[in-house]
Amino acid sequence: LTSWDSHTIDGNKVNDKPIYYYKYENGITVPSNASQVIIVNCSNFIIENIDFKNIVIGIQIGFGSRITIRDNNFISNTKNSINTYHSNNITIENNKIDGGNGINILDSDNNIISQNTILDTETAIELDNSENNIIDENSISENEKGIYSKYGIENNILENNIFNNAEYGIYLLTNSNYNTISKNELYENKITIRIKGSKFNNIFLNEIKESSD
Repeated sequence: LTSWDSHTIDGNKVNDKPIYYYKYENGITVPSNASQVIIVNCSNFIIENIDFKNIVIGIQIGFGSRITIRDNNFISNTKNSINTYHSNNITIENNKIDGGNGINILDSDNNIISQNTILDTETAIELDNSENNIIDENSISENEKGIYSKYGIENNILENNIFNNAEYGIYLLTNSNYNTISKNELYENKITIRIKGSKFNNIFLNEIKESSD
């Protein structure tokens, strides 16, 4: 935690827009003129209607809970648009991500990623050592990888449109166990679904077509 909360970050700008760094706060709506947002051990935040453009990472959340990220644009950023670390009950909905990398959920449980449009990234959504997350109704296209899970357990991947991804539509790797993949449309991906070193996953009622491999 001290690598997140021990800093004093104030009065800095990127592209003439302020960086907002919050720690131990509750009940805040982040101003819409933000260039980047860093949230540490906070709860009940709203991040909405912000353009994150031409930066490295748009939103970083460490040790947070009950945070809503919605209706934002992430354009031409060089790394992840959204990072969560040891954070729970985060809702990420109706955002557009174009370029760079997508959403990274690390050591974070019980989050919802819904109705986002993610294209032209390296990995659209990555789950790493995270459990009981819901990924539903997203449009995931023209990325290198669509949904990528490592040590992801009991996550639900439901009713997404996943198409034209260069490597994989969905990849469950290294003890990604007891996950559900259901009612997704997966088409024109190189490999639609790959499972490696994982077990007890449920895959049903998906529509799969026109995979190149």
